[in-house]
Amino acid sequence: MGPFEAFVDRWFAPPDMHASDMHRRHMQLVELLWTADDRGREWYEIVNPKRVSYSSFVKRVNPLICRGLEEGWIVAKIPRAPVPSDTAYGLDIVDTERFVNELEQLFSS
Repeated sequence: MGPFEAFVDRWFAPPDMHASDMHRRHMQLVELLWTADDRGREWYEIVNPKRVSYSSFVKRVNPLICRGLEEGWIVAKIPRAPVPSDTAYGLDIVDTERFVNELEQLFSS
């Protein structure tokens, strides 16, 4: 069975999965942008989700922020080259009503 199994694995098995370092860093950057200056903590206290820790809140909001960036109702402010001032970086929530509704839906259950 060994040679046949190797043949099947080589030609029909799914490719090996590996976690992308760039994806992880991208998510870290998104998190840094929206949690800067304790904004993430402020949002957490405003939403006040029941039985959800702050770290769980961050993990659940990150994909929402990414979706907003992809769909255009959130805009990232990232300078062309690294600058020493953190104020050059940030997020602008273009459609605040949509963001509030999406955030509310995320934690309504």
